[in-house]
This record gives sequence, structure tokens and C-alpha cells, in this order.
Amino acid sequence: MPFDNAQGNPMCVDVPNGSTAAGVPLQFFHCHGYASNGSPQRWHFIPSFTTDSGDVAYLIQNTGSGLCVTHPVNNVNSGLRLQQGRCDQAPFWVIHRQNANGTDPLIQLVIFGADLCMSAANFSDANSTPLVATDCQGFTNLPEILELG
Repeated sequence: MPFDNAQGNPMCVDVPNGSTAAGVPLQFFHCHGYASNGSPQRWHFIPSFTTDSGDVAYLIQNTGSGLCVTHPVNNVNSGLRLQQGRCDQAPFWVIHRQNANGTDPLIQLVIFGADLCMSAANFSDANSTPLVATDCQGFTNLPEILELG
């Protein structure tokens, strides 16, 4: 599951109330994906293709809803709230690692072809922090630095 270490507290990508409806805005929430009620925080990275630069592009699908991390149809702009939606309408995500040898767990999830990163709307450790797509700023913008756990 992707998570952010906001203020030193792990915050996981979460589907509010475990909803199975398309269009539900995603959020960061204190991690509990390991628990029996944790399916809203469990995600599959489905390899879809290899980019020209050799990176694997993924769909990111929630195990509980079967829906993917997406954005409103035909709208890929910075600051846009990410949501869950049909996987055939979802963008592909590429994992960018902080270092080339892959020993550092820090990553960015980048929308393929858009240079937008998955990010917390702010660097807070409050439940329900919105999940957004923002212009990638490298590894200098803490809300867009994630880990996989």
C-alpha cells in the first residue's frame, strides 16, 4: 500500500468508508490496512506495460472496491483531487525511486505522460487529508514522497 510519513506518522491511501462507488474522492488516513477492516487501504499494482525509458507502468487497484486510482474523466490538472473509478479510465502510474539502485524506500508515483505526482494536499497527519495530483517537484516536496509498505 502506498503511504506518506506526514509528521512522522504513516498515512495510507484510503477509500473513505470502504465505498465501492466510482467517483469517491480518495484520502490519506492513519494506516490500518493490516486489520480485518483494512481493505479500503489495500492496493494492487497491476503491471500494464513497459515505457520507452524501461519503467513499468501500473494501474493501482483497490482490493475491496475493484476500482482504480483515477481522476475526473478528461481532466488531468495539477491540484486535482484523485478518486476511485473504472480501471479502463484510470491513468497509468510509474514508480520513481529516490535513488537509482532501489535501496531507498522513498518513491514518487507519477502519472505516465503527465508529470503529475500522487500527493497529500498538505503535509498533515490528519485523517481525511485529500489525495491529489500535483506537479512533480522531485524529492523536495514532502507531501509527494511516498513509501510502499
